[in-house]
Amino acid sequence: IGGVEVAHYTQWNPIDPGTTPSTRFFARGIERIVVQPGAAVPSGTQDVRVVVNGKPSNPASFAVRAGNLWFVDVNAGVAGNGSVASPWQHLYEAKLPSVAAGDIVYVKGRLDGQTIVELDPSNEVSMHNSALLLTNTNAAAGTASTPIAYVGHPDMLPKIGAAVQDDTRQTILLSGSSLPNYVIANMQFINVGSLDATNNGTRVVGCSFINGPASEEMVRIGRTTIGTAGAAALGNYFYNPPRAIWVKNTATSSEVAWNEVRASRAFGGINLEVQSGVDSIVGALVHDNYIADATLHGAHFAKNLIDAAVWNNLLVNNRYYPIALRADLGVGQHITIEHNTLVQRPPIANATAILGVDGTETAADTFVFRNNLFTIRAGEPYLFFVGGTPMTSVSFDHNLFYGSSSPPPTDANAVTGEPILSAPASGGFDYGSASSPGIGGATATTRCSDYLGRARPSGAGADIGAFEWPD
Repeated sequence: IGGVEVAHYTQWNPIDPGTTPSTRFFARGIERIVVQPGAAVPSGTQDVRVVVNGKPSNPASFAVRAGNLWFVDVNAGVAGNGSVASPWQHLYEAKLPSVAAGDIVYVKGRLDGQTIVELDPSNEVSMHNSALLLTNTNAAAGTASTPIAYVGHPDMLPKIGAAVQDDTRQTILLSGSSLPNYVIANMQFINVGSLDATNNGTRVVGCSFINGPASEEMVRIGRTTIGTAGAAALGNYFYNPPRAIWVKNTATSSEVAWNEVRASRAFGGINLEVQSGVDSIVGALVHDNYIADATLHGAHFAKNLIDAAVWNNLLVNNRYYPIALRADLGVGQHITIEHNTLVQRPPIANATAILGVDGTETAADTFVFRNNLFTIRAGEPYLFFVGGTPMTSVSFDHNLFYGSSSPPPTDANAVTGEPILSAPASGGFDYGSASSPGIGGATATTRCSDYLGRARPSGAGADIGAFEWPD
């Protein structure tokens, strides 16, 4: 950090404590490293790098700053003051007057590994019950440089929720509109509803959401009229949610990245859609997500989306329109969908690559599909328009199509032929041969890395899809 090696490595790529899809913690198999920086690390914003065999990684920004550490341990035998020696017994104790801007609250799980089932006594009648209710009166506001973080303790990851699916309960509820810049990280939520990332700068990072109740999205970004800026859902794992992530209402510069969504069962794994004509979603970034086995849409993009960018996503075996589009509410939409890999292995009946729903399409709408890889079942169309009326706002360029009929006629630079994937039967959807169709076939792109973080292009030209062949 800042050119100084950290003092202690607490964990390096720990084993996921969940051994099945319904118990997992970690998304996408991404490595986790837990360190203690030490006193020698310089204060202020620094570059953090991981050095393996003498080779440094790309840098990420890391701020070393003042702040208090607080601790919650449900296994504590007596009431405490939140210190490491005398932790609080309950998550709902971690509020004002103790927790302030710049502080981190570490939350330990139960010793027996079971779910923590408890409710915040301050829950309001009009609110869903939650394990932690934060309001304008009982919680402090974070700032962009001094956020407030609630983090699962790496040595004993907490599971929080209910014994059975309960749509009257939520996870952690930030109900105050004046509570920006919170971070919720490294926790598992089971059988309960939404975590609201509806305040500016709220980030949900490295959490796990299991078996969400009916009609609930697990992470919600955006607020009607008032709006939400800079909120993010990063590196989370979702299993069996009705919806995993919903960017809705008014949201600006939101980011949905590095998440893994499995077996979503309602309207889609990742959704960008407003609910009112007065709202809009501006500058949303959706990238490097893994979405698999959805019973409906894998990803759903609809209504008042302005300057949205969707890239490096891997969509696998999602039924009934893995990518759904909708033009509606009469506001010009601009969405670029590029360098994504969509595969149906084995091929799924009645599953098309893309669905276009022509609501109230305008001349200002643009949906651009560029450098994507699509494989579907023979006999199914790559593109289907409800009502049979094509959307003139949809365009294609340098995409790879395999498995069905002719590519969309609007893609004059389409690539065809079976892509040679490394191990599709066991989840390897990167290229398996330098001679595969799609390698070097992409048009110019500004996406400088692939789904695995490798440089793009790695050879003479960029490759089609989410993966680069390592030339």
